[in-house]
Amino acid sequence: FTIKDNTAKILKLLQDQQEQSTKIQSLNKTKEIQHNTDISSITELNNLRVVTGDKDGYITLFAVDDEKEQWTKLKEEKGHDSCITSLFELSRNILVSSSFDKTLKVWNINDDDTLTPIQTLEGHNGGVCQVIPLTNDTIASGSLDCTIKIWNINTCKEEVPPLTEDFRVYSLLKLKNKDQMVVGGQGTSVSFWNTKTFMKKKSVTCCGCDSLNGLIELI
Repeated sequence: FTIKDNTAKILKLLQDQQEQSTKIQSLNKTKEIQHNTDISSITELNNLRVVTGDKDGYITLFAVDDEKEQWTKLKEEKGHDSCITSLFELSRNILVSSSFDKTLKVWNINDDDTLTPIQTLEGHNGGVCQVIPLTNDTIASGSLDCTIKIWNINTCKEEVPPLTEDFRVYSLLKLKNKDQMVVGGQGTSVSFWNTKTFMKKKSVTCCGCDSLNGLIELI
């Protein structure tokens, strides 16, 4: 029999790994922003702004200069009584936050870079783990009380009765171009809900542990 010499391939593989390692090592930290306490949520806004939420309930607004790699703190606001779990910009200058204090808040980001609370949404009996947009007017919030609530931002009221699960709801995902919302939480399954009828379509066992804030849609 013939012994094939793979020395060249092995050397090439080692060289490629070394080059990749060098590339990774060349990625240096460009900026570090100090906060008073642990950051629990962060999102980018449309107007070169970034907003963060921390474990003590503070929301901080930053202006971002990409060319100078500079962040300027514009405003820090006490937003909630407990850890802020998620943030997103529903439409230009409208910010929504959720918290373990069992509430959601809707904020206006003013032209002078201040934050004005518009409405506090109450009704959950447990901490709110995540809030996501469904449409331009409606949002969904998932809670430790094993429910998902659908809110109308214009009326600040619930659109439908609470959607109930048999697990604590940790994470939500609205599928792109589909009338479906995926729900994950305490347990090994995820649920699929129709966002037009708000009826549960099915549940799928997908993993061997709790589904935390890790739902993402692949292209």
